[in-house]
Amino acid sequence: MKLRVFLLLVMGLSVSSCRKLNRDPVTRIVFGTYHKTCSGDCVKLYCLDEHSLSSDELITELAGKWPEYSATRILSDAKRSEVADLINKIPGELLKNDSRTFGCPDCAGQGGMYIETQVESREKYHIDLANTADQSPEVIAYKQRVLEAIQKIN
Repeated sequence: MKLRVFLLLVMGLSVSSCRKLNRDPVTRIVFGTYHKTCSGDCVKLYCLDEHSLSSDELITELAGKWPEYSATRILSDAKRSEVADLINKIPGELLKNDSRTFGCPDCAGQGGMYIETQVESREKYHIDLANTADQSPEVIAYKQRVLEAIQKIN
């Protein structure tokens, strides 16, 4: 009897610990692109969380700054569904590092990407749209997914 109780307890702990390991700790992601010099819409900034997708249309300049995101427009549930996987497929490198810049975003007019992940605290990243040596293959692949998501949203 004691052995059965012990085995049930061990199995229960194993199952609950597996659930914790598979749980995605990200509660929201702010993402977008920016260009210092352009004609028209130079900044595209979006926020995805477990309930909605929104855009911030007030920010007009982003290069080198850590913005304070403000949702100005809630986008449709259909658009949110198209890009929902972004929140679950963030490379570990963008979850464990402190805020940093990859490459030299928009230094040569190529533009930059902004990503802000929120777990318990916020990590913020400026990422060169060009592939640079300090970008891992995972970051480069995720950067491509973000660009595709922005195209779907627009």
